[in-house]
Amino acid sequence: TWRSNQHDISICRMKGKHEAECRNFIKVMLVRNESLLFVCGTNAFNPVCANYSMDTLEPVGDNISGMARCPYDPKHANVALFTGGMLFTATVTDFLAIDAVIYRSLGDSPTLRTVKHDSKWFKEPYFVHAVEWRSHVYFFFREIAMEFNYLEKVVVARVARVCKNDMGGSQRVLEKQWTSFLKARLNCSVPGDSHFYFNVIQAVTDILELDGRPVVLAVFSTPANRSDPRAPAPRLGSCSRGPPSPRPRAPQAQTPPPSAPRRYQLRKIVVDNAAGPWGNHTVVFLGSSTGTVLKFLIKPNASASPAPATPGSQSVFLEEFETYHPGRWARAGGLDGLLCGRDTEDERRLLGLELDKAAGSLLLAFPPCVARVPVARCQQHSGCMKNCIGSRDPYCGWTPEGSCVFLEPGHRAAFEQDVAGGSTSHLGDCEGLVTESFVEGEPDGLVSVNLLVISSVAAFVIGAVVSGFSVCWFVGHRDRKEVARRKDKETILAHSESVVSVSRLGDPGRCTACPRCPVPRWGLRRGAPGPPACSLGPP
Repeated sequence: TWRSNQHDISICRMKGKHEAECRNFIKVMLVRNESLLFVCGTNAFNPVCANYSMDTLEPVGDNISGMARCPYDPKHANVALFTGGMLFTATVTDFLAIDAVIYRSLGDSPTLRTVKHDSKWFKEPYFVHAVEWRSHVYFFFREIAMEFNYLEKVVVARVARVCKNDMGGSQRVLEKQWTSFLKARLNCSVPGDSHFYFNVIQAVTDILELDGRPVVLAVFSTPANRSDPRAPAPRLGSCSRGPPSPRPRAPQAQTPPPSAPRRYQLRKIVVDNAAGPWGNHTVVFLGSSTGTVLKFLIKPNASASPAPATPGSQSVFLEEFETYHPGRWARAGGLDGLLCGRDTEDERRLLGLELDKAAGSLLLAFPPCVARVPVARCQQHSGCMKNCIGSRDPYCGWTPEGSCVFLEPGHRAAFEQDVAGGSTSHLGDCEGLVTESFVEGEPDGLVSVNLLVISSVAAFVIGAVVSGFSVCWFVGHRDRKEVARRKDKETILAHSESVVSVSRLGDPGRCTACPRCPVPRWGLRRGAPGPPACSLGPP
């Protein structure tokens, strides 16, 4: 545990920060060499860095300043990497987070930084990731675009590049500053007459190889929606209290109420480019803001076109699963249920997503806990070969014993799978129901698919029986009332001394009102004209 001392905490409180903010939040943790771990923390808004032994995790040497290596505020984004003994960082250098910088320190090369307070270099950047490739270091970030300063604030995705061996400028130009700094906009958009841009870069992978080419994969999104709760001024259609305006346009663009469908807000990405028993498949895991994970298979490009295809442009959706289950991870980790068991938006917020290749699992960090889930749920297909083969999951295979199992790297036993095509036309339909559960035992609050289907069928049958009885009772009750009404009419006619006509209901051709008539279903009407009629007296 690396705690801030009381002096730093007191100064932090004097600067107006809350007590919860005046702690030491770890923002940088890098392997410096085989024996040292380099760590930086906010230290109550007074950043500091230190070296730790990889074996004992004991501090080695004295602490060094964390300025330009670690942000002051734990909410501020930063990236860092070691290469060639030099530390490359991208963060802010001041308490107010005004001076954004890409900084090189440590090592034998001179310390360099970007130009200070120059919006052409940076304008409120949010750093996402940093990677090294050959003689350069690349920084991925998003910032406010100065080329669109005639509009409202427009956020765009960028990548910046610096040379590792940059020695800086002369005493007159760019002294102790980068001379190799370049930046470019990253375009992720839907083509059309008017391109729809995804300008907010959320996450970037390290450099990996797809189709024989080095690439990085990134997650992009649109800016968060913002609606003004106030009515527009002047409100459209309101009466004017002054002279007519020569410009009838409203001063602000009016936006419709938020009625868009809810979508996943993707925040994190990890890639396994050696998936499957032979390590010849690429699987991408995308983490949403609420902990939902989407899993995709990247297909190799097999186009015969002479133009080079974009690596990873063809993908297959494999599955989607939830990773945050209130209370489950608290019990698994021996923590209090209240710490990791509340299903709130803040506690479901995904902070980090990592792949543990050796264990075949994903590690997900949430504010109250860390969750570990398997990369595949092969057992949900154990009852059906068609589902197992058709899933096209490189982690799963059908064994001769009749089960769908997880295939460890280097799996040698016999199995069957079809990741390339997922052909199941030669397989029969599955019999029975397939249940899904990827934890040991049924957790509290989860209901199996079998029980759910049986309950639904039983409810339908009971409802149908009750409805049938209700209809029969209603029809019978109506018939009884009709018979009683007709009997009352016959009684009235029997005691009347006037001559009446008796006619059949619906068929005036026959008479059955008197006992000598053969058919009993007849009605009586007073004053019915003409025959056929039956006499009420003796023949």
